[in-house]
Amino acid sequence: MNSTIDDIMAKKLYEDIKKYEGNLKVAKNMITHIDTMHLKHYVDTVQETLGVEKEGVEDISQKDLEKLKEEEHNKKFREAYMDKVIDSSLQVYAKTKDEEKLKRLKEELNLSDEFNEALLTRSVFDNTRSDFYQTVAREKDNFTSDTFVQKYKKAFMERVRQDLIGAAGQHLTKEHINPILEYAVEKDYIDKIKDYINLESAKAILNSFKGKKFGAGDLVGLNKDMINQSGGRMYLLPPTVAEDLEKEEEKEKKKTLSELAEEAEEEKGAVKEKTVKEEEKEAAVKEDKKKKAA
Repeated sequence: MNSTIDDIMAKKLYEDIKKYEGNLKVAKNMITHIDTMHLKHYVDTVQETLGVEKEGVEDISQKDLEKLKEEEHNKKFREAYMDKVIDSSLQVYAKTKDEEKLKRLKEELNLSDEFNEALLTRSVFDNTRSDFYQTVAREKDNFTSDTFVQKYKKAFMERVRQDLIGAAGQHLTKEHINPILEYAVEKDYIDKIKDYINLESAKAILNSFKGKKFGAGDLVGLNKDMINQSGGRMYLLPPTVAEDLEKEEEKEKKKTLSELAEEAEEEKGAVKEKTVKEEEKEAAVKEDKKKKAA
């Protein structure tokens, strides 16, 4: 009976891990889409409201942006941009581009109400009409594509990325840590790291998992990435464990090089043996011909 229950639980935990991988794929696609749409909305809005005839961010000049000093153009720019953000937010929320469905959804959500609109755009694009209005009104002609990307879009996307990746794993709990390690890490290293892995670091392993189980080198690499990306605030493993794994990685490399050298020697020997046999065969054929000629 207990064995059956254990099997059911193990299957459920495995299914949860596969569900996370599916959710993560969707989240990453959404992040890419939102990231792309942010810049597209900026470029399209400049072209539509400031009279830029050519296409592409490289065609926007400072002379065009001078118009943002004027309240008329500034307001037109702010409103046009946020209208695009609302439309994109609806598409992401509804997972469709069908205009009729989006129209009905817009009415259902009552987006004419500022609060409802802000809830939608904040949840998808991490932006609201009020926030954006203040930004453009403050920056005016300094609101270049570079300012938009570096000062605002970068911060938007970091929060969007954290929210969506976090949402992908809401169903995972501490019970999933060991199954995740069994799923994604080579057996030889599970016992060496399991006491130091919490749920967030287990998710980090899954986020980087590409189908091949993590060895010492992979774990060391992920640990360094986490430290670098967080500015030293986050890590996968404590320093002593990371150092031990680095030594294991060196052993693996040496072992691999040794094995490659052995394989090369074996191949060289095989080629030499084959050459000797061919030479012997050729000599035997020549000898046979001489006998027949005699």
